[in-house]
Amino acid sequence: MRPDGNAGPEPFGTLLGTAPGGVAAYSSDYDSADERLLPNRSAFRSYRDGIYMGYKWQCVEFARRWMYLNKGWIFDDVASNKSMLLSPKSYRRLILPQVRRMVRAFQEAGARYIGYHSDGNISSILDGLVDAGITILNPIEPRARMDVVDLRKRYGKKLTFVGGLCNTLVLPTGTREEVERHVEHVLSADDGGGLIIGSHSISNEVSVDRYEFMMSILEKHGRPSPGF
Repeated sequence: MRPDGNAGPEPFGTLLGTAPGGVAAYSSDYDSADERLLPNRSAFRSYRDGIYMGYKWQCVEFARRWMYLNKGWIFDDVASNKSMLLSPKSYRRLILPQVRRMVRAFQEAGARYIGYHSDGNISSILDGLVDAGITILNPIEPRARMDVVDLRKRYGKKLTFVGGLCNTLVLPTGTREEVERHVEHVLSADDGGGLIIGSHSISNEVSVDRYEFMMSILEKHGRPSPGF
């Protein structure tokens, strides 16, 4: 119910409220979007400090904006499963300086840990990110040849990892034995901390039964149960 008493969603862009942390939430009722103000797809792109957050005003955009403003997260998809979307040399010249600028701003604001999200294989730029001050990495996708155990050996305790599980092959289609081996492999990257195990996302390709089986493996190894 709208404040004026009428049924239905608020018009697109209407302020719905403010979340803890001071982040505004807006209506994403696309049917009511003003085509004069939003004439094309690019007009729906949301930026904060010149950084792309997502499409107005979707839940993913809100989550990224909240994490960016409150928790020191940088979202910057720059790679495919095979390689970078631009050369590592170009990344270091064009983008890494901006990452350093954001890291400094977060540090000056008191952030102790700063996260970086990018899908795909970003192994060729990780040294630069660590040098810039990135301390958390997500999502570490196995399908992109990103192995969290190898990265732990390479970076030790310099990085905390959020992710590591394969949500496209192993979890949806692997045997139970393959799933168990995979989960235990990722868990071995936990060097007394520094691992929040998970995946890029859990799609409908991962059955509830398979998800619960995965969680039972984690619980067996001392990870907390989500409360099934």
